[in-house]
Amino acid sequence: NNIPLNPSLNSTYSMLASFIPEMAQLFTDDCFHIGGDEVITGCWEDNAEVNSWMQQNGFNGDAALQYFEDQVAPIVQGANKNPVVWEDLFDNGIYLPSNYIVEVWSDQSTLQALVEAGFRSLTAYGYYLNDQEPVPGDTVGEWVDTWQIMYGVDPLEGTSFTSSQKELVLGGEAAMWGEQVDSTNYDSRVWPRACAISERLWSPENVVDIDDATNRLIEHRCRIARRGVGAGPIAPDYCSL
Repeated sequence: NNIPLNPSLNSTYSMLASFIPEMAQLFTDDCFHIGGDEVITGCWEDNAEVNSWMQQNGFNGDAALQYFEDQVAPIVQGANKNPVVWEDLFDNGIYLPSNYIVEVWSDQSTLQALVEAGFRSLTAYGYYLNDQEPVPGDTVGEWVDTWQIMYGVDPLEGTSFTSSQKELVLGGEAAMWGEQVDSTNYDSRVWPRACAISERLWSPENVVDIDDATNRLIEHRCRIARRGVGAGPIAPDYCSL
């Protein structure tokens, strides 16, 4: 699942020039996430055709990735979307246009560095729904209870932003990676834990009481279950469906 597109083919960019605008019309948000995390450039080096192209252009893996990103950027912006990428491109020294939004997954120090570099940012640090330990060192007995860890994550904790720099942190995102989910279990893995992250991000920073949040989450789990969402319980409760 880590095989990158072939950067040497014009047809790659022709396909994206068709695909991205089509998706931009289907999803009306003003942002469009184009990834960029964990790009396995070794696949390009192991492919004879791509490797030959890289040698002809004097590219190593990062330079080939830079070339790819340079071709994709105008396609996304031409679709009137704000491009979003993962922090890996920034970490690896890939040049990114200043209007890019960069999403953090690793730690708060990376968020600090991105904002200091002038980028608008999102954070998914501490909000990985598939992770048994969303914050390193913090554990719970049941995987469902990881929502309590995520609820305790302050997206700005450990940073030293000025007031104007805080404006560059647009918010956070709950992430559910798909290696161990499909249509049979997606709802119960995501809901209602993602609701806890939403409440934390949309509430004043002093709203941190787990007991109060538990009561609201139990009630809301039942509410969305009655609407057909396969949200699983976070505690013993009664929900008449």
